[in-house]
Amino acid sequence: MSWFIEDYSEKAIAVFGDTKAYKDLLVSMNGKFNPALKGVGDTKRSGWIFPKSKRAQVEAQMKQGPQSIPPASSSTVSSGTPVKPIPATHATPTSSSTTTSSTSSTSSDSAELLQRLEKVEKIMSNLTSRLEAVETELAASRKRNVKQMESSIPSSVDRADHTDDEDEAPVAKSLMIRKKK
Repeated sequence: MSWFIEDYSEKAIAVFGDTKAYKDLLVSMNGKFNPALKGVGDTKRSGWIFPKSKRAQVEAQMKQGPQSIPPASSSTVSSGTPVKPIPATHATPTSSSTTTSSTSSTSSDSAELLQRLEKVEKIMSNLTSRLEAVETELAASRKRNVKQMESSIPSSVDRADHTDDEDEAPVAKSLMIRKKK
């Protein structure tokens, strides 16, 4: 696999080349993929953007290979809001007290997951209603525009036969007046 890292701007580096196998790794390091980064001259090429401060980390992880995804301490939602990861429970019960704590931990994790899911559902519902309101307003605006355009056509002109020929367009007065020499 051939890939390379180069300075992209004053504040950023870019990873270019064959990076498909490294996608999960690059995403886990909060890299941003851009299919149209500036290249030499006016050329466009795809690559991954990172802050310059992450150059050593990106290089080290890329050299280890695509299977070297670092453990995430926290993740983010697409809006950029940090989300606390749900811890995995791998407890091996040896006594009844361990079983109880493991079960309560799992149920609290489930409760947290359900709360997150409810928040996401509320957000989706809110976005859906906003979208419907925008679509309704857009349809009303289109109707108003059509009525306005129809009212601007003189009644003496048959609307079905009306065309925007350049021959029929009125000549502006400023074009009719000749300049004196």
